[in-house]
Amino acid sequence: MENLLNIATMMICTSIITVFMAIGFSIHAVFRPQDTAIRLWAATMWMATGAMVLLALRASWPFWLTVGLGNGLTVAAYGLLWTGFRVFFGKDPKWHFAFLGMLVWFGCLAGLDWVRGDVNYRIMLMALLLSAYTLPICLEAWAGWKQERLPTALVCSLFFLTHSVTYLVRIPFAIIRPADPYLGTAWSPWFAFLTLEAFVHVLFTTLSIIVLIKERAEARYRTAAETDSLTGAPNRSHFVHSVERYLANKTEPFVFALMDLDNFKLINDRYGHLAGDQVLKAFAELLSAHLPRASMFGRIGGEEFAMLIGELEEKAAIGVLEAVRMATESLEPGILAGVPGVTVSIGAVTSAAGLGGFDNLMAAADVALYVAKGQGRNQLCLYDPVHALQTIGEAEAHDERQVSDPRLSIST
Repeated sequence: MENLLNIATMMICTSIITVFMAIGFSIHAVFRPQDTAIRLWAATMWMATGAMVLLALRASWPFWLTVGLGNGLTVAAYGLLWTGFRVFFGKDPKWHFAFLGMLVWFGCLAGLDWVRGDVNYRIMLMALLLSAYTLPICLEAWAGWKQERLPTALVCSLFFLTHSVTYLVRIPFAIIRPADPYLGTAWSPWFAFLTLEAFVHVLFTTLSIIVLIKERAEARYRTAAETDSLTGAPNRSHFVHSVERYLANKTEPFVFALMDLDNFKLINDRYGHLAGDQVLKAFAELLSAHLPRASMFGRIGGEEFAMLIGELEEKAAIGVLEAVRMATESLEPGILAGVPGVTVSIGAVTSAAGLGGFDNLMAAADVALYVAKGQGRNQLCLYDPVHALQTIGEAEAHDERQVSDPRLSIST
């Protein structure tokens, strides 16, 4: 058993893993110096490498250099690991806590004879110190998962929780079945198995950090591909895909609306494109603030936005759209660089119309929007099949006027 689970060998294997990860993270940090979390994790791996090498040499090197400094670096590595998770998920580092555990270790080792003289007391002290970091890492990963929904963050949270429990289990074992001093370290079957668990934990930690970085990058690329760069609203392709997915599974009534900011070209011409951009941003924020649960909106193009309101009865959904129209009238002029009188026209179609597919809903809402514009703008108009006939009739009359215009000549 001692040969099968040789603790020094496991330390050396751990150091091989951490040194390769330290090199990889350091190279990454050189090319992306703005990634503070990566720099912290690189420092973590370098510290862990030094700690494992020192601990593996306990049988032949001085006590204070191996047991003292080796364990101190281990605790500091966990402190930096926790700090890296905090920074990765957008929080400020807390340096005093990151290195507090190492200071406690050195203080106890220097000031308490029974810690220096008994390996089991040292095992219990290290169990407490490392759990004081693995539990916060668990909480940081859990908070990060709730914030960004990165799958590996949830896995990390669960794994660090179990790892913390595994460290704490060493305390009752050290009391009930004390480990025997052996070649500068400790030996007991339970201590060997728990050291093996620590080796597996280091391997998992390195892999999980790599996957977290990959998932974060993929999520950001996906967000960039699905988001309108000016307003931050979902872009047309993402909105269309979301609506089609919703329609494929819908079981409740919904309302689809197309919105067009009135006289937007005049705003651009009179106040400049910067003012127009501010109008678009403010309107997108307004839509986001009024968006009910199980609903979605997106920028279709130019000054046009669309919204699908689900899980609400028709009257309530229309009330949401009317609230949007009225709130648009009240947009703060100061936010919009002095642009007065911003209004929006809205064309809406309900699920009761029996139209399926995004294109049909879009066409119906466009007809209703055309009617709202024709009736004086700043209105909400519901789709009616009669509107479609009127629109076709008006288009045909317009074409006839163009053909009969004496200013037009047709040559053959």
